[in-house]
Amino acid sequence: MLRVVGEPGFGKTLLCHEAIARAGEDNFLTVSCAGMQWESEFTMATASQLLRPLLQVSDDRPSEARAVVRDVIDGRPSAVADPYGVSAAALSVVAAAADCRPVLLIVDDAHWVDRASAALITFVTRRLYADAVAILLAERAGVASYFPRDLPTHVLTPLSAGDIRELLTHEQPDLPPAPSGVCETLRVRSGGNPLALRELAPRLTASQLAGSEPIPDPLPLGERGKVSFGAQIAELPARTREALGVVAATGSQAVLVQPALVSLGLNVGDLDRAVEAGMVTPAPAVQFTHPLRRSAAYQALPEATRRHIHLTLADLNENVDVERHAHHLDLGGAAPHVIAAAAERAAASIAARAGDGAAARAWARSAHLTAEPSARRRRALHAAVGFLAAGDGDACRKWIVEVLGQTSAAPATVQDRDQGEVTAEAMLVKCEAAVWHSTADADLPGLTADAERLAHLDRRRAVIAFGLLAAAYENRGKLAESVTVTKRSLELADQLADRDRFIATTWAAHAFTLARGCAHATPVSALVSRDAAEALAEASPMTLWTIAQTAEWQEDLAFAMQISQLAIAALRSRSLLSWLPYALSVDAEVHWRAGLWAHARASAAEAVELADTAGQSGLIGFTLSIAGLTAGLTGAGPDCERYLRRALQVATQTGLTPVELYARHSYGAYELARGQGQLAAAHLDRAHKLAVAVEMGQPSVVPYHADRVEALLRTGRLVDAADMCQYLRSAAERSGSRWAAAAELRCRAQLLSDAPDCEGWLRESIAVFDTQLRQPYERCRSELELGAMLRRKRRLAEARQVLADAAAGFRELGAVHWAERCDLERRAAGDRAPGAPAAASPALAQLTAQQLQVVLKVSAGATNREAAAALFLSPKTVDYHLRRACAVLGVRTRVELARLVAMLPRPDNLAAR
Repeated sequence: MLRVVGEPGFGKTLLCHEAIARAGEDNFLTVSCAGMQWESEFTMATASQLLRPLLQVSDDRPSEARAVVRDVIDGRPSAVADPYGVSAAALSVVAAAADCRPVLLIVDDAHWVDRASAALITFVTRRLYADAVAILLAERAGVASYFPRDLPTHVLTPLSAGDIRELLTHEQPDLPPAPSGVCETLRVRSGGNPLALRELAPRLTASQLAGSEPIPDPLPLGERGKVSFGAQIAELPARTREALGVVAATGSQAVLVQPALVSLGLNVGDLDRAVEAGMVTPAPAVQFTHPLRRSAAYQALPEATRRHIHLTLADLNENVDVERHAHHLDLGGAAPHVIAAAAERAAASIAARAGDGAAARAWARSAHLTAEPSARRRRALHAAVGFLAAGDGDACRKWIVEVLGQTSAAPATVQDRDQGEVTAEAMLVKCEAAVWHSTADADLPGLTADAERLAHLDRRRAVIAFGLLAAAYENRGKLAESVTVTKRSLELADQLADRDRFIATTWAAHAFTLARGCAHATPVSALVSRDAAEALAEASPMTLWTIAQTAEWQEDLAFAMQISQLAIAALRSRSLLSWLPYALSVDAEVHWRAGLWAHARASAAEAVELADTAGQSGLIGFTLSIAGLTAGLTGAGPDCERYLRRALQVATQTGLTPVELYARHSYGAYELARGQGQLAAAHLDRAHKLAVAVEMGQPSVVPYHADRVEALLRTGRLVDAADMCQYLRSAAERSGSRWAAAAELRCRAQLLSDAPDCEGWLRESIAVFDTQLRQPYERCRSELELGAMLRRKRRLAEARQVLADAAAGFRELGAVHWAERCDLERRAAGDRAPGAPAAASPALAQLTAQQLQVVLKVSAGATNREAAAALFLSPKTVDYHLRRACAVLGVRTRVELARLVAMLPRPDNLAAR
């Protein structure tokens, strides 16, 4: 993809035309379109223009994706209403078209492309590596667009005086070349604008070009030499001017030009003079040859004429495109209640095609124009739901206030059933916004009071609201309050259906584990059967990954992994990419604890990428922290620091204490691994302060404690290290955490290295991490300490064996810094060949995140097409990454690849139940 940026008249459109011409010579399938200012709010307007021609060349595959895309561009409800699900379907269609012949997609005036189309194009672009697809965007400088700023960009610069001399010679070849002074004057007065100078050149006299007469000041074409087509349009007959206005107002719906002209008493022949003047292309596909001509033709018409044209186009679109029908009614000056009703129809259509988020603005417009109170509240609620789905928490809260009133106080009873439903749903949406768009300044006590009022209106919604508020309190580090609202959720669920009670019970286990420790909460593995989990995958994916996270905190990694994979599979199959980052983050953390670091790195990197794509800015801090941890411990320092700097920025912006706690632990673990004791201690000191402040009851949720003890010992802070060790022992006793108990044994041995029981403490720690918890990273850390202790006691043969086991374990994980430290200890113990060859994981660590994702899918038996569908890539991109990965890994077949990946550490207790 290439973005070309320049001011109006700098040649962007000409460049697009040149690209089309050259692509035609090379047998490209070229699809071009242009964004239009008055279509920039139409959902998928630009995407529809690009995708419709591609459907014709991809008839044989993949049928499901083609059906989704066809529904979207034809304005029909789609089976996939999630915007990224639609984008994934579009990716399949584009890739299938590229299998037939190379594809060039061109979007002129890309700054006017609607948000949904820009998201779709960006999604597709970032997942096409090996496919024969080129995308060219032309944007106006200084105008904001919905495309990300990090795309490859070429900026068009003004013409120099020498360039202007060549242009003048080309335009008036019979005259001598203009002197340098004349060219410099034209450069200054035109701003070096190429189109302005092309229009001006034929109007300059020979004397002016020779410098014997002055150049007009200002130039006759307007301020700064920008092209004004007003004079050209003014010379045309009145009927031609009005016909041009119709073409301009019709926009990309060229098929409606002729019916609109007829309805207004005009005909296609009225455009002949404009065709002769080079302003538009001939019928039937009438288009302006330059976007500025379109603007000039539209603005040249009187306001009353423009409104009449829009009302005519509204009538023509009533049964064709409800979104444009509402738009033309609006510009045509129809009555507010008529526009509001049309906007409601348009919003419902958009939501069915592209999801609630895409329909938010249409609902907001409908609500804004609605005078009748009950209808206005209902439409405002839809707008709030849409903005919540679109990731705009501020707009969501604004419209919730519109529904509930400034005080947000709903009456205890509501006579009107429909209005009671609106009130209840609005209060629930308000609680959802508090979770998904978390900030420290949210009024959670006020929301809790709202949830109590909601209990009088709708008990089931109140159960969900209190569960959401529990998560909101957790995100802010208010764990006692989280337990309180969870208890209220349980009380309300007692009289509801089994599924509602079950969801409330699992949320309670989550809150109690976090606040009080796993000894004080029901094990979720005892609550959730396989059938119940599969039912939740369809009904409540959020509950499913909450269960996985709870199981992880309760130190049941096998069950946590099973449930997290179920959640991810469900979200992928339904193309719910907006929720997928959170499930992937939980999955990454579970795999990290289980020692499956390649899997953890792949899930974490994908989680960050999807969160960025979806524009999620609140809870992404947790995602960034686990991505940074997996990157840092596997030696990818630059990636680690990039992730963690962003995580700390998110923590600062949102004020969420737990986000900073996660990030500080990740930073401290990374610095400790690479031997930077002072830096590690600084981060881990802050982590401890934050953990104490939030009164976290389960120490294994953020397992910073043992890292801090070691960092303090390395920096000579023995008293602080002893205090931290005692704190960890107390936390283990209160919570029942096996991780904390085993980690404390290692810390005690580090503090009291000469104690008679030191060896026993370390061996017990190793046994717990190895046989009970199956956490190889922690086991290797304890083995390293045991080996170092044995070396100091001059039991060198034993030391070498223990250290060799630790080094092999670290290398299997990919923990490069810890493996190097093991090697130093082995040399000190007299081992002459400490650097054993790396196993599978370090080789996988050399892969990019996307290569790793592909390798893990293919090695599990997926075909390229199946891997592409799961990862939202094209099959050719999967093949590209697979070939590159195989070259790095030194394997030639899928069998060899599967064997290599099979060498990854797989603790016995992680087998599927």
